[in-house]
Formats: sequence, C-alpha cells, structure tokens
Amino acid sequence: MNSPATETAEQQSDSEDVCGESSGIADDDFCRDATEADLRALAKQLGVDDDDDEGEAEEGGDFESFLADLEDDIDAFLADLEGMPTGLRRAAGECLWIGFDAEWVFDEPRQQNRILSIQLYVPPQPALSTDEGKAAQIAQLSRLILAKGPDRGDRPELRSALRQLVDTALEHRLIAEEPKLIYIVGFGLRFDLGALADFEELKRQVDSVAGKVATVKSHAQLEFSRSMITGDGLEPIMIGLHFIDVAAHVPPGKALRDIGQLIELPKLEIPAPYSIERMDEYLRLDPEGFRGYAMRDAEIAVRYAMRLANFARDELQIATLPATASGLALLWYLRTLKESGIDRLDAFGLQKVVKEAYHAPSKRRRTFKEEEPTPMRKLQEALTSACYAGGRNEAMWLGPTEPGEWIDYDLAGAYSTGLMDLPLIDFEKPQVSLNPDDYCGHVAGYALIDFEHQPDTRFPVFAISRGGKGLIFPLKGTCYATAPEIQAARDLDCKVTIRWGIVYPWRLTPDDELIDGVPRVRLFGDFIKAARQLRNRLKKELKAINATRLAKGKKEIESLEEQAAKLYANSIYGKVCQSIVPKNVFDTRQVRSTRLKPSPITNSAIGAHVTGFIRAILAEILNQIPRERIVISCTTDGFLTDATEVEMKACLSGPLCRRFQRLCDDIDPDTKIEMLEVKHRVSQLVCMKTRGQLTAAPLAMKDGREHKIVLAKAGTQPVIKAPPDLDPESYKKLQNEKMLNLYLDRRPGKKVLLGQFPSIRDQWEKGVDLHKFERRILLSLEPDLKRKLVAPREIEVLGRQRRHLAMDTQPWQTVEDFDVARARIDAWRRQRNLKTLDDWRHLDEILQLGAVRELKRRKGEATLNIRAGRGVSDTLRRVFLRVYAHKALGFTKRPLTYPALAEWLTSIGYPTTAKEVTSARSQQLVLGVVPATDEVVRLWRQLQERFPETDLRPLLSETPTDG
Repeated sequence: MNSPATETAEQQSDSEDVCGESSGIADDDFCRDATEADLRALAKQLGVDDDDDEGEAEEGGDFESFLADLEDDIDAFLADLEGMPTGLRRAAGECLWIGFDAEWVFDEPRQQNRILSIQLYVPPQPALSTDEGKAAQIAQLSRLILAKGPDRGDRPELRSALRQLVDTALEHRLIAEEPKLIYIVGFGLRFDLGALADFEELKRQVDSVAGKVATVKSHAQLEFSRSMITGDGLEPIMIGLHFIDVAAHVPPGKALRDIGQLIELPKLEIPAPYSIERMDEYLRLDPEGFRGYAMRDAEIAVRYAMRLANFARDELQIATLPATASGLALLWYLRTLKESGIDRLDAFGLQKVVKEAYHAPSKRRRTFKEEEPTPMRKLQEALTSACYAGGRNEAMWLGPTEPGEWIDYDLAGAYSTGLMDLPLIDFEKPQVSLNPDDYCGHVAGYALIDFEHQPDTRFPVFAISRGGKGLIFPLKGTCYATAPEIQAARDLDCKVTIRWGIVYPWRLTPDDELIDGVPRVRLFGDFIKAARQLRNRLKKELKAINATRLAKGKKEIESLEEQAAKLYANSIYGKVCQSIVPKNVFDTRQVRSTRLKPSPITNSAIGAHVTGFIRAILAEILNQIPRERIVISCTTDGFLTDATEVEMKACLSGPLCRRFQRLCDDIDPDTKIEMLEVKHRVSQLVCMKTRGQLTAAPLAMKDGREHKIVLAKAGTQPVIKAPPDLDPESYKKLQNEKMLNLYLDRRPGKKVLLGQFPSIRDQWEKGVDLHKFERRILLSLEPDLKRKLVAPREIEVLGRQRRHLAMDTQPWQTVEDFDVARARIDAWRRQRNLKTLDDWRHLDEILQLGAVRELKRRKGEATLNIRAGRGVSDTLRRVFLRVYAHKALGFTKRPLTYPALAEWLTSIGYPTTAKEVTSARSQQLVLGVVPATDEVVRLWRQLQERFPETDLRPLLSETPTDG
C-alpha cells in the first residue's frame, strides 16, 4: 500500500457515516432433518449456502427467514436458467488465502492516482501442495502486476489476476481443485480496492463496516473457466471472494508496522533517496527493491489474518474470521451464552415476531421472523436510553504541573468488569419508585432526578450532556441517572429527589442462588471469565517462549493471540451499546445512507448500568483523594494525580469500590487482580484540555530507564516522520515532543495541516481516488472549561526555559454556568490564547461579565454589552456616565460639567468625549451589571474617591473588598 499503509487503524476510520457490520446471528438449528439438508444441498448449487455468511449473518437471521430467502433465490435462479445454456456450479475446493496490496503516486495535474502495481501474496497454507519439488512454483504464485498506463482503464484488474493465479495453480497441480472461497486480505482495504480497474463492479459486493470495507453479507463472485490447449474454455465455475481488512482486528492507533513486528515480519523501509511520495522513481530505478517493499505489505496482512483465523478456530471455536473484532467478540459471547444455558431473548428482553410482506422479485408473499424488544422493555426504553451516557472525561487542571511524581491510574478492565456486575434483569417486571433508598445497593435502577451536592464537593457525581461539548458534572441540576450514581452521590450527602424512575428486579435461572440478595449467575460472567483464563494461559506460554529466546540471545516477543483475546474481550461492550443512540451509516451495496441496526445484544438498560457504574466508581474514588493532592484529568476509566499508591489504596474503601474489587476477584481468583493499576509515571505533566495531556519531563526508574510517558493529543494529529521499525514508545516520544512545541508556541488563528482521505461516501458515489489531501485547520488546544478555572499562577516547563499559566479547577454550580463560560471562551480564543497571567486576567473579566449578564437576563433585568476591543472597566465607565447624567446614587447635582467630566476620565486613562456624557441622559439606567474584577475595582475606587458624596457600590455586581 502507498501512504495509507503508514496510517493507523484509528486514522483510517471514517468520522462521518460508515455502515456498521451486520450484527444479527443465524439460528443454530441448521441441518436437523432431511428436508433442511436437501435445501442446503440445493443452496450450494445456487451459491447461497450459509457458509457464505458464517460469522456475520444478517440481523435477526434464523432458519425460517433463511428458508424464505432461499425460496426467493430459487425462483430467481430458475428464471435465470431459462436464458442460460448451462447452469454455473460452485467450486468446492479448499479455501485459498491471498494478501492484497497496491502502490501508487498522486498525479497532481490530473488530480487522480497513478497506479503503479497491485501485489498478490500467497503464503504457505493447507490448500497448497506439500510436494517439496513444487516449492519454487508455489512461490511464483505470488505476483506483482504492473499497471499498463496512467489511465483508469490501464489499471490492473483483480478478478483477472485471480483467474490467472488459480489457472496457474491448477495447471501445475499446486492446488487440488478450484477453491470454493478466496480470502482477499489487506490492511486498509478500501484504499487498495480503489486502485483496481474493476473497482466499479466490486464496490457493490463489499460492505462498509467501522470505517473500513470487508465482506459481511454475501460474497463477491468470481466466474472462473479453465483454459484448454485449444484456447477453448471449460464449463465456468463460481468462486466466492471474501474480503478481510485486518485493520478492523487491531486496537485503535495500531499501524501495519505494529502488526508486522508482532508476527516478526517487519515492514520494510524505503531507502534513500526514494520516498513514499515518489514510489514511481523507486519502481523505475530499483525495481527489485520496489517489489520487495510492496510484497511485504501484502504478506504482513495475510499472515496476520491467518494467525487470527487459526486462533479463532482453535481457541474460540469460530470457524470463519468475522469482519471486525467486535463481530468476533459477539460470536464468542453468544457461544458462551448458549453453553451456559441462558436464553438470549429472555436475557435481553427480546421476542420474535412473524411478519408478512410482498416480495417484488419473486412476485409473491413472504413470511419472515424478526427480533424486537418486548412491549414491556420497549415501554421503558425512553428512560433507560436517556440514562445511557459515555465515560467521564474532564480536565481538572490547566497547564504545567509542579515537578514531582505524577501517576496515571486505571480501573482494571473497567467495562468488561462492569459487565460482570449484571445478573439477569427481569425486563417484564419494572417497579416504579420515587424513593432514593430503593436505588442504593446492588440494583438495576434508572431515574430522572433533581440533585444538589454539598458546596465543597470536589468532584460531583451526576453527568449532564451538552452534545458535542461532552458531559458536564455540576454541583446541582436535573439529569437522568443510574442506581450506582445515585448511591455514590448519596454517600457524599448529595440531596437527590426522584422525579420518576424504575427499578428492575433480578431474574433467577433454575440453578441459580442468591448471595447477599443478588443472583450468583451473571449475564456476561462465563464470557469474561473465559477470556481472562485464556489470556492468563497465553501469557504463561509467552513467558516460557521468551525465556527460551533470551537464553538463545534473541529478543523477547509479544503474543498476537493474547493481544487478540484482550481486544475481543474488550469489544463486547460496544455490541451492547450499538445503536442505542440512533446513527445513520453508509451502505456500500445500496450506495445510500441507512439506519444502523441494533446488535443481537443491544440493550440500553445494560449499557446505561455499566457506564453509570464506572462513572460512579470514579466519582467515589476521586472524592476520597486527599484535598491537598491534585487531580489533573479523568479519561473514561482512569485519572492522573500526584496521590501516592499508598494514599490511593486508602481511597478504595467505598461500597462501590469494594463491589468492583469482588468482581475482579471473581473473574480471576488466582491472580489477585488489584482494581486500580498504574499505567504511567512522569515527573511533570502539561494538561491542555480534556483528553489532552503531555509529558514535559519523564520519570526515571531506579535502573536508569524511564517510565512510559503520558500522551493524549486532544484529537490533534502531529505529522511525524519515523522509520517503520521504530518501537512504539520511541514513536510516542516524537509525537509528544511535537505536541509540546505546538502547545507552547500556539497563537491565535494558528493553523495546522490535517491529512485526510476522502470518505467512503465520496469514494463510492463520486468515484474519487483515495489520496491523502491536506487542509489547514485551526489549532484547538485552549481549555474547554468543563470545570471552572481558579487559582492562577505561572509554572516553568522543565527543559524549556519558559513559563506557562497553570490553574486548578472546581465544578460549576450549574450546567448553565458552563454554557455561558464556554460561549465566551469560544469567542475569546479567536483573538487570544490562555498562556500568561495577563491572558487570564483578560479572559476572567469577560467570563465574570458574562456570568453577571446571564444572571440579569434570567431575572428579566437589563444588561450592558461589552464593546469590541474594550475591557470590562470600560463597561463600568459607561454605567457611571448614565448614573451621572441621570443624577442617581446621590448625585443631587453635577459637580462637573459634561466636558470637564470627560476630560477628567480621559486624564486618568479612560478616554471619554463630552458627547458620550450628553448621550448618557437618553440611555437606560442599569445597575449591578459590572463584575468586581481587579481592573474594574481600580476604576471604581477612583470614581468613589473623586465623588465621595455618592454611594457607587450599586454599580458593581458585588461589593468590592477592602485593600
């Protein structure tokens, strides 16, 4: 692959609208009697057998709907046969795995890619001959196919290349017969598919899923005919094409070079003087080097996929590698659920319904089954969906910290452990309750509440969504909440009033028992435990392998399988929450937007409980941290603080923490997992905003090595050029250095280059080539004010010989206070940056004035706008002019003429004209609209001293202090 090969899986994901994978499951009762077997045999003849969709069946799929679809396909097939001299049979040979990649350069004048080549790599596999004498011929199956020219029609055609490859393999007896399925594997597959001459035909035969393209539904088809020596062709046969993008099976942020290192097959480096932008020169001047580089990318992708497929088959009993990690996690979970004897429909509040519809292609009525929530579950969905919110993400500090030891703590397996908290819910028996006591303890409760925390609460519990601005945690307000959050808040003496709410009872299975009033059986228990046991075994095996490698002088390696097991276990929660919030996605087969369907385990009550449980635990911990300690930020399931490990252990005594620790013990009783684990340690941090923390100075270990650094880039993508074999931590340090420079050197209006690729929609609808285009966007690293800034000071950034503003924070009183402040800083940051104490004084005046004006507006009282380019003290000057002109606040007479007053104000630094004073007589008198900032109080004191006969305190929103 060209430039996309260096992109991470996260960067390749579309941020707009991409179609999620089909998340239904097929019924497990296939092939139970002769009738079904006969139909399946016929299905194989038609190319619609269920093997096509193994692992990614359609939503709500079951055998009855399969039969209905099959009947329609049979009708259509028979109609097509009338015009066909010979029916096409389906290949039956062993599946063939092929790595796929493409290379190109961007043709600037023509504004399209100039394709250089495509690569097909055929690795060793069971489908190939084991005859050692044919090894050279097998190696020649891998091929690099050059484009014939610069035009789209000159590009290589994938299907033609595959026909030639299969024909060669059959001719030399490298495969026994035509493969029934060819797995086409790439990394960032949609980039490479766009390099094909037959892309227009293939693009409607693949599916968009999680920002990538792969086979989720039916396979693409390859019509293949053996060539005879006479030049004639044998009877055509159909071969299925199954596309796999391994970028959908790696954690976010991982690139091709990362998985290459994982399988000990490093991505090759382009030697100087060549570059990724001028691959045409590399091809022309060093064709062998070009071939080696290009083929390696295809080889890494397919070998990685085959390792994953073997792991899924051997360890998880999943026959076919699904399109995404979450798809595989779903299948793994459903298998364990069935083995545990739990009925999925009952457990998730679902029912099957029979519906009828007219099927136009077959011109007949069809009956089909669908899954949908039961009426009782559906009745509560509005409340439980409203209680569903994301993780707690806040910046509690601004700027550099004092040097010391700052520790990054994480909850161990937060969301998978959170799923363990849930027994089976009885969705048919919700109990309405307005009593907050009913929401305390281990219960599944959901409510609309009013709340008010104690004034000195450092970290409020309840979240109020502000859309794209995230979750805000004010001291008081109205919100939707879950039972764990209500319990955590009441433990902080928060006043909670239930406006409306329900508590679901737990449901006992036949062999279940109650322990402290809670069922022993957990809905996700067997799955989470199985995943942990598998990871422990794989870690143990890896430890033995690495011991042997070290004894032989070899470098230690990581376990692909252990990392995959972790990824799949952590992915199941996403399937629970799929489509709780409605989302439109792009369907590549129909080339239109469609609504993302729920998964077979989507459930808003379960999703809300888990996220609420984790937020509540974090709130419980944060409020136990000693007040002299500083919390820098909180990100979903972890936080940064200078509290020591000893101090943090003392913070885990609350009821929710004890419950979480018991879950950890239950998941892995042998390992003794601590619920709070240390991820990073650094000497100095720089906190920019939510999800934006940098390392100003790393922390050394006793042996001289450095702890891993903290890096969260706040959505910024710094451009880093680094060799492909650079280890991840070194690459992370390069990014951190670039981000520090961007932050410390930022200025108003500064723009940075953002590299982007066209969306899937543009690629499919407009036929645009995928090339990375750059656009300049405003650098957005100013604080988001999710908490109120306080205690300003300046702190030196170690190693930089410069100081930067640093501030602590406290919670907003109400979410409306946040709204006011956020609106003002969004406008302010277009002209200034918050880097110095002077910057803060300027912003603080604007924030205080905004707060006063908002309070006046709520009371229906008049306010005064601030003039562009003027400070808040100018607002006080204008209010005073009105008081003077109206003879208010003790001005029984005017001691100065209008021109004299204007001259005096100008002389003390506040330019004023006589006309302004005259005009003030016709303007409305407004009082108490100016906040008592330092600059305002300075002018106020001069006015009061000059006119002692008056009482000018009503000019201000609050009485100034002495001094």
